Amino acid sequence: MTGVIAAGPGFVAWGFDLSSDIGDGAIWTSDDGNGWNPVIGKASFSGPGNQTIAGMVAGGPGLIAVVVRH
Repeated sequence: MTGVIAAGPGFVAWGFDLSSDIGDGAIWTSDDGNGWNPVIGKASFSGPGNQTIAGMVAGGPGLIAVVVRH
């Protein structure tokens, strides 16, 4: 995790996941900031090469993520 924002009834964190051979951008949610759950499916940032979510801001009815491929 490289950042966190208060969103909805809790928090959203972003960064990258190194559990595979390459780094994939990842998002986690938490109700209280203590236990974190990975967001799977709706926010999939896997693909060729490494990706990192570099930032996130509130926008419209949701959040906007900045994804960097390297």
